[in-house]
Amino acid sequence: RILSPQRKQASLLKMATPAAPSAPPPMFYLADIGGDQALDAFYLLIMGVFVFFMQCGFALLEAGTVRSKNTKNILLKNLLDACLGAIIWWAWG
Repeated sequence: RILSPQRKQASLLKMATPAAPSAPPPMFYLADIGGDQALDAFYLLIMGVFVFFMQCGFALLEAGTVRSKNTKNILLKNLLDACLGAIIWWAWG
């Protein structure tokens, strides 16, 4: 069937109009999950903190094994390693 120019323009505008945004997802609160899941989440959080403390220990160990002129480079490398690791963990989990 052949559409008039006004109808054709109206149908094109209807197709080009974006849909209304949907409601945002509900917020996630740690208190809303059950006992075992809360314990698992707490354990995961604490173990993540321990990993970052281990990163500090590795930095001190490496700083002690190099000459004093290279200490800043080693500490910066360890800092970047921790920061990039956290960003990648956040992005891909």
